[in-house]
Amino acid sequence: AHHDQHLICWGFVSHPDQTSDIVKLAVQFYEIHGRAPTRDELIPLYYGIPVKPVDLMIGFNRTRISVLMPPLLGDNADLYFTVGLSMDLSAPVFRRILYDRLFARKSRHRAYETLTPEAFAQLRAYYALNRENVLGLGERFEAGGVWHPLPQVQLPPEWEKSKA
Repeated sequence: AHHDQHLICWGFVSHPDQTSDIVKLAVQFYEIHGRAPTRDELIPLYYGIPVKPVDLMIGFNRTRISVLMPPLLGDNADLYFTVGLSMDLSAPVFRRILYDRLFARKSRHRAYETLTPEAFAQLRAYYALNRENVLGLGERFEAGGVWHPLPQVQLPPEWEKSKA
């Protein structure tokens, strides 16, 4: 009870038409108050308690958020998708996701004006290599009826060397 800085929610979509519920709550609010509710006013009406926006969303199997992201809470979430099923999320995988969220993605915005000419050239090379790649493209394995993502991202040779 004294750990109130972070909240972990584990859920499954049991009812896909969440938008209709939110619209009904907004109409009820308008009938009572004579004005449209703010998002901060709608959140406790929908969830029963005030809830902060989601920082991190882990999806499973498909790169889709439309019915997975909690309504009203997803503006700034970092998204992760495992290839396996939700029941198979292991502690090591969860730790890797948390590490990435806390450290690898720590810097939200790149300050282009502070990049060295070499770093800018490497960044340009990275984007040139990946101009035609799309995260989320996949193929279907017909025998098992499983969609799987295709490998997409290519790294410039300089980046590969820096990992060694």
